[in-house]
This record gives sequence, structure tokens and C-alpha cells, in this order.
Amino acid sequence: MASQNIENVTRIGSNTEGILSDILSKRLPNGWKFGLSNEIYENVDGKNYEMTGIPPNYELNYSRNTKEFYIDLLTELKTNDRAIEKVIELNK
Repeated sequence: MASQNIENVTRIGSNTEGILSDILSKRLPNGWKFGLSNEIYENVDGKNYEMTGIPPNYELNYSRNTKEFYIDLLTELKTNDRAIEKVIELNK
């Protein structure tokens, strides 16, 4: 979120997961444990990205499926890394 206010920072990739708050852990009298999101993080304009995630400047649509993400990442590392190619394109 802090990178949104730095002029020379460009975010490339996919939205973050939208999990910003720390967990407040509690235990019920019956022994059950539970956690609550107990903080609100907002950017300088007052926007809250909880649940929606912080968007990149350039979306690369990475898979949200963990297995697919890692397979795609390994493939890109051997062929063409989209993020690195975008950095090169932007700095020409």
C-alpha cells in the first residue's frame, strides 16, 4: 500500500490477496479458538483494500490456484518471464 505514494514505483503482477489486518485471537469458554480481523488499514485517500486487494499498475493475471501459479512460474523462468519483460518494456 505504501508503494502507491512513491512516484518511481510501478507494481506489476496481480492484485494482492486483500489480507491486511492482523488477527485478534480469542478462546471461548468451551475451548474453541477463533480469530477476528481487528484493524483497518487505509491508503492516504482513505481507501480500504481489505478483501479486494491492492491492484498493480500492470495486471499480469497470475492464477490464484497455487499449483497452477507455481507451474506457470517455473515455465516462465525457463522461457519468458512476463514481469521482467514488462519492466524492460517500461524502461526502454
